[in-house]
Amino acid sequence: MAGQGAGPSRRSHTKSRTGCKTCKRRHIRCDETFPQCRNCTKHQVRCDYMDQQRPEADIQAPRDQLPLPSSPGVEHMLDIWQQTGNFPYPELQVFPPPRPQSHSRVELRLIQHLSSISRSLLMNSTSDMTVWASKVPKYLSVATSYSYVMHAFLAFSASHLAWMSPSPDT
Repeated sequence: MAGQGAGPSRRSHTKSRTGCKTCKRRHIRCDETFPQCRNCTKHQVRCDYMDQQRPEADIQAPRDQLPLPSSPGVEHMLDIWQQTGNFPYPELQVFPPPRPQSHSRVELRLIQHLSSISRSLLMNSTSDMTVWASKVPKYLSVATSYSYVMHAFLAFSASHLAWMSPSPDT
């Protein structure tokens, strides 16, 4: 007889509605992970999830890429950077500098965006007014060696551009 104080209550669970056929046949709860559930992986049996397409809810259509704001001067500077390999902001003392051959044009534009802001603030002796602006050279130096830091740097630059953009799509 289970009454009050008889022990801990049972752990709750969610019922599997769309589990694989192997788990249904074995009368065990399927965790419904794609492309193969953990039970089938554990028992080294074929999971019929491998035969199914990924659920439509998990597939996202790619958004159209919005053009980055630019100017002929910026485009010319990026062209020279790609041709010579010389980082366009020597004042930032980024070592090692980012290699333009390793990045797409969009990535170069994002690197240029934060670098130009950092340079402007540095030249005006106002780089200490924002935490990130004074650290851009250091972050960029680290980012040249670690791809995940570069991805974070590029994401920050893109989000800053989106914040500055008057477009409602960003």
